[in-house]
Amino acid sequence: MYDHEAERRRYSESVRLAERLGHPVAGRRPTTQSQPRHMEESSPRLEPFFGGFVSQDQDEHDLDNHERSIPIAAHAEYFRLRRYAEKRHRISCQWGLIDNQALATYLLCQQKTLKWTQPAVDFASPLDFCTCASINIHHRRVDLVDLLHRRPSQLIAFCKCTPDPIRLMHHGYFACSVEKPRSAFSIRLVQYHHLLWQASAVSTSAFIQSISTFLDNRSDSPLLNRGSNWKRRQLRVPFTNCIDLYRRILNSQRKLLEDGLQLTKADKWASKCPRCFGPSQTEIKQDTEEPDVIVAMDGNFQQRHYAYASKDEPREDQYPHSFLPPSKISSDVLAIEETEASAVGINPPCSDQHKAANDTRDESTWDKCDDNGLFASTC
Repeated sequence: MYDHEAERRRYSESVRLAERLGHPVAGRRPTTQSQPRHMEESSPRLEPFFGGFVSQDQDEHDLDNHERSIPIAAHAEYFRLRRYAEKRHRISCQWGLIDNQALATYLLCQQKTLKWTQPAVDFASPLDFCTCASINIHHRRVDLVDLLHRRPSQLIAFCKCTPDPIRLMHHGYFACSVEKPRSAFSIRLVQYHHLLWQASAVSTSAFIQSISTFLDNRSDSPLLNRGSNWKRRQLRVPFTNCIDLYRRILNSQRKLLEDGLQLTKADKWASKCPRCFGPSQTEIKQDTEEPDVIVAMDGNFQQRHYAYASKDEPREDQYPHSFLPPSKISSDVLAIEETEASAVGINPPCSDQHKAANDTRDESTWDKCDDNGLFASTC
């Protein structure tokens, strides 16, 4: 007769022996000695190694404070940010060296292709202005992305007399980097994104993800990383570089027109808003007391800059034309600082009652907050 009780005792002894030896048992969780609650609370929190995995349920705020308290972590963070800033500055200088050539090439190709409605120079055809010998011409593979199709690993000829972005522009594409670009986006695709961005608040990540998904459905194979058979290429950063290049060209084109036409400050304002700042010869007012211009000013104090994000220090001539350079507001900043003591205790009654109340977040409530905002005017 089978003894179930004896079999149960033998199984229990085997399980206990396996647990003592450290072997896992299927269907049972390993037993651990329970610790008093006060010991758990007083024990130091385990921190991951640098470059290791950080659990999502770990408090990020405590982790940042702990890393700042470690001298080696602060030292490494300082040099990491310094290398990042130096890299951004170096890349910006490289793009700046070809600004004039990029503008001239863009305007020339725009005229030849009837504003990019006709095919550009074919990849198999040599460029007319290239004077390099055949020994100085080499070929590299570039991933080309267009609005309707893409060409992975397209073989393109490059030379020493023409920068790579300029050569790709003759073929109808914007390069994603100055030196040895591995990917390029068509000019009409970047132009479409520029117009879409002006009409809606679409993010770059969402736009490039939608384009990639759309082209995946029209292609036999996905766009993969070099040397990988499964990992897809992340095109957000390369596409952002193309956007920056296109905006540099637009800014250079605007400055060229303003300098060539010798526009005054009033002419520049009139080109922005002819209704307010344009000529008033044929203007008919319904009321004689109607103002010529109505300027509305508002501040978005809830705009917060991420403290660990990049902080560029551009020259005054590098500021966008819609922004006031620092020299225009330096005197006002000094006046505000000198009269700040006299404004203590003054609490405007509408500061906390309007629809978008002043945001009270600052460095004391959010350690990653870099206190700033936007103040804009419109007519």
